[in-house]
Amino acid sequence: MSDLTLSDLQADDLVLCDRHRLMSAVREAHGRAQWGQGRTRWPAINVSLLPLWLAHAAEDLALRLDLPWAHAQVLSPLQERLLWERVIRQSLGDQAPWMFDLPALARSAAQADALCVLWQLQPPDQVAEETRQFQRWQQRFVQSCEREGWISPARRDWAVVQALAQAPAGTWRRPARVVWAHSLPQDDATPPSALTRALEAALTAQGVPMHTLVLPHADTPAAPAWHTAQDPAHELRAVAHWAAQWHAAHPQARIGLALTDLPGRGQALADALQHALGDTPITPAATPRWSVQDGALLAQSPLVQAALLALRVLAQLMGHGGLPGRLEGELLARWWAHPLAHPLAERSARARLDALRRRQVRQPLSAAAWTEWLQTHWIDLPMPQAQQHWLAICDWAQTQTARALPSAWARTLRERLPRVGWQGATDPAHADAARAFDDLLDGLRSLDRVSAEIGAHELLALLGQLCQERRLPERAPQAPVQVLALNDLPGQTFDALWVLGLDDHSWPTPARPNPLLPAALQRQARCPQADAAAQTAQAQGLLDLAQRAAPVVHMSWPRQDGDSERQACELLQAVAKLAQPLPEQHSAWPALQAHDTVLRALGSALPPWLQTVQDDLAPPVAEDEVLRGGSALLRAQAICPAWAFHAYRLGGVELETPDSGPDARDRGILLHHALAQIWAQLRTQEALRQCDDAALDALCAQAAHDALVHALQSTHLPLGPRGQALEQQRLQRLLRQWLTLEAERPQGFEVLGTEQDAPVQIRRLSMRLQIDRLDRLDDGRLLVIDYKTGSAPDLAQWAGDRPTEPQLPIYATLVQHPAGLVAGVGLGMAKLDDCKWSGLGSDKDLLPGITHLDAPRARRLWPIQDHPDWASVLQHWQARLHALADEILQGHAAVQVHDPKQLMYCPVHALLRLPERERLWALQRPSLESTPHPPGPTA
Repeated sequence: MSDLTLSDLQADDLVLCDRHRLMSAVREAHGRAQWGQGRTRWPAINVSLLPLWLAHAAEDLALRLDLPWAHAQVLSPLQERLLWERVIRQSLGDQAPWMFDLPALARSAAQADALCVLWQLQPPDQVAEETRQFQRWQQRFVQSCEREGWISPARRDWAVVQALAQAPAGTWRRPARVVWAHSLPQDDATPPSALTRALEAALTAQGVPMHTLVLPHADTPAAPAWHTAQDPAHELRAVAHWAAQWHAAHPQARIGLALTDLPGRGQALADALQHALGDTPITPAATPRWSVQDGALLAQSPLVQAALLALRVLAQLMGHGGLPGRLEGELLARWWAHPLAHPLAERSARARLDALRRRQVRQPLSAAAWTEWLQTHWIDLPMPQAQQHWLAICDWAQTQTARALPSAWARTLRERLPRVGWQGATDPAHADAARAFDDLLDGLRSLDRVSAEIGAHELLALLGQLCQERRLPERAPQAPVQVLALNDLPGQTFDALWVLGLDDHSWPTPARPNPLLPAALQRQARCPQADAAAQTAQAQGLLDLAQRAAPVVHMSWPRQDGDSERQACELLQAVAKLAQPLPEQHSAWPALQAHDTVLRALGSALPPWLQTVQDDLAPPVAEDEVLRGGSALLRAQAICPAWAFHAYRLGGVELETPDSGPDARDRGILLHHALAQIWAQLRTQEALRQCDDAALDALCAQAAHDALVHALQSTHLPLGPRGQALEQQRLQRLLRQWLTLEAERPQGFEVLGTEQDAPVQIRRLSMRLQIDRLDRLDDGRLLVIDYKTGSAPDLAQWAGDRPTEPQLPIYATLVQHPAGLVAGVGLGMAKLDDCKWSGLGSDKDLLPGITHLDAPRARRLWPIQDHPDWASVLQHWQARLHALADEILQGHAAVQVHDPKQLMYCPVHALLRLPERERLWALQRPSLESTPHPPGPTA
């Protein structure tokens, strides 16, 4: 075969490419070549993939010749895969879907069958059980095709090539010349398939000249610049920053960013380019400045995600496998929250309803139960559109047949989806996705011949799989910055190129021979992706090609990915020592510095909307402002003033995540209710000691039962009969252990009250608290007790200036009690098999295990010179509580965190923006090492 260049191509030539992307590259390069020769008009060249051209040749032959395969229906790739899945399911039995991933197994079988045909593979007699099983499936597959009049694409292609070798002149449109365009040179590493060799022989016999297209590239390879990055994210940011700088300096330049793993990292690089180039929805560029050559997956389209969400809701409402339908609340919330699943007008009401659902509904419900619950809240939260959509999908679930043919499902989806709120293509941005999804539904009609009736869950899996395989059209194909796969580089040229991701884990891609055929057989035939040596040779060829694709070439790899150490791939080991580390590129801090510089320059001339404010100081609490939260407000102020401000003055709350069973809060409520009932009957330690084991067991059993009944009626615990029985056994056992501990207390006591409301006034803060329990000891002193079912707090914080557990200090110092001195505060740590006391008291005889003030451990926290007696401890608590109240009233709302671990359960953690503050401080630190640490977290 002789070589041809792009300028040598003529209109009646046939250019056959081995990759779809290469087709586009050849057309674009041919156009540039013609334009470079001064032409303004030229005939288009005929460029095609080999399977597409063979399909056209088959149509020509079928019109003029009587061929045995000419009247067979050619299966589409989806039809072929579903037929393989049906054959495998019949072979493995009804349990196959529960034991195997049938779609993946069908894909492997279809690929193995195509390899056997196109590469003429003949497995030996002695093969592994997987290959023998595949051969049995293959025999059934061929028999099914012959019986139904079908033919697979691979078998049709092979039959066409054989027919071309013997076809008389005039029975097919013979090209003047056939020009082969290969991504890489055909050699021992990348030999042509048996189909290609047979076609070459047939064309030669028919007198068709054949040539090889020389793709455009530089004669002299560029000298790449080698770089290493700290991690993949660092590499993406640096490359995006480089692309932005190049584009700013050379607006007309064509810049390529080639990834070794485009499916895995393409979206992350696109996000980095958005940030670096400023091409965002908020500040869009006049024309797009970047594009990903492989369009986004259809499954990533919000429009399609909304449709699949509605179908998933339908599938759960219909049930599966004979089980009644029960819908998860989380799925219902996701469906209602999707902006393209329902109109935005009622989004506020739907969000408030979801907040109620998180508190009240903690288990999947049937359609009737959901409707009953929703109707009780639609009175206060009217949402007529959402109500209409819910009733429509319930009607759909009731009237939809359990199983139907794919074509029937396609008609139903088109009819029903708009009724349940799906917005369809309401925005031009979603037009491509709407067309692609509509085409996908059209494709379902062709599956009736190869598919049995399917249910909603099977339809959902099928649509999800198809959407994962379908790609949307490329965004802005002529954009100056192009993101592409390294495998798609052949045929493309750039003014500057960066190849990234060249670490030893990513490149060369590992060999992946088909698991259903002998690996040695595939390596011997040099099948694609079957041989590690061939993969390495192809990888080397692509790197050599990259050096000729642009005059400026950069190559990089990350040194670490998570806990995994990386190094340059084996092809670059010789130049790894020349690599320079990529600088970390941060745009946030320089932008803030520039913003501050402008503001200082403008000074008093600033317009009101540009004036700066001191954001660590909120407005003081007004006289008529009501603050809720009780002791939790003071606790949040002590840990982080911004927490207290966002949560209790602005009302920021974290949406609850319903558990499938009782959580720690539920069990705490059960314990409190049960102990309150027990002490309402016993009242004193003497009465407790007089009860025998049988009486105590009966008392605990009754208290546990009553607490569960109360909780089930008031908090909607997700417990069935079996769960209730187990929870009662656990609570009854815990109560028995706790009463045993109470009976061993050295001093007798009387319980004066349990779960009592206690109004408290701290400066101008009015609170209504609830004391778990108040005891009067035999000597007349009082003991304040609070039950805890979790871990014990660190009592050292009570000695500091900011007590982060202020509940007991408030009870001890600011609540009006009956006559008697509060001699101590006790924490009742009620945990199964680990019941004990904790706390602080005036002497050691109050409770077993409590820390008394004169103990060495206590005196390290409470020095005798500062706190000579128990009264001084109470005075210290009162002073510190008043100081925290003063901070709240004055509006102190700075982000000041002394121990970040205390923010573990902060409901407004995201509003504190701790990572951003730490990052900005880290960026500022090199130039401000002599300045003190800025206000904010010290961690």
